[in-house]
Amino acid sequence: MLALLAGFWLKIPALILIGVLVLIDAIQIPLYYWVYGKGEQALRRMPQRFQKPLQKDWSATRFGRWVLSVRGWGVLIIAALPMLGGGMWTATFLSYSSGLSKRDGAMWMMIGSVLSYSVLWWIGSGLISASKHVAS
Repeated sequence: MLALLAGFWLKIPALILIGVLVLIDAIQIPLYYWVYGKGEQALRRMPQRFQKPLQKDWSATRFGRWVLSVRGWGVLIIAALPMLGGGMWTATFLSYSSGLSKRDGAMWMMIGSVLSYSVLWWIGSGLISASKHVAS
């Protein structure tokens, strides 16, 4: 969100700014998968009494059942949220936890990223145009 505001302020063309932001998101995805994979490996090495509270059954909660039912679409929605628990970190966690392949998860996340930045750009440019129109 702040990057888009900076892009407006610096008058960076939409395609360039959105392309750079999506590229940054694309770089983050493998890193986050690596972090979750290493965390899971570390969890498996812990004594069983420490593992049990951290290994929840996703189908036991309403949210967990929703995650398992929507899988890719849920990842897309979470990736498209610019704040409030959205973004690549949370979308990667959702993808990893729901069992999507890395390729499929990354595809859903990139679509969400492109949609999010495009919509935010459209809204932001509309607000700027409206404010210029009102000010003149």
